[in-house]
Amino acid sequence: MADGTSAATVRRQWKNWGLPLHEVGGPKHRRIAVNLTFHERAKLARQAKKRGLTGEEYLRRINVCAIRDDMYDAITDGQFD
Repeated sequence: MADGTSAATVRRQWKNWGLPLHEVGGPKHRRIAVNLTFHERAKLARQAKKRGLTGEEYLRRINVCAIRDDMYDAITDGQFD
């Protein structure tokens, strides 16, 4: 900005306001929090372990495929509608 405001100040304000901070060449992946019950987390851990994966990687793979193939309706089967 031509008013003497530094780039660091602008980035800090963006962060304070909760705005996404994307810079050219920045990270292409972001973490997304998923709220699960104790029982859901336990089942996730068991299912992931059977495949030699972490729970995070197990969910990531499922999500990537579901998003790519627009599988929301097939996966949720009306449970959240």
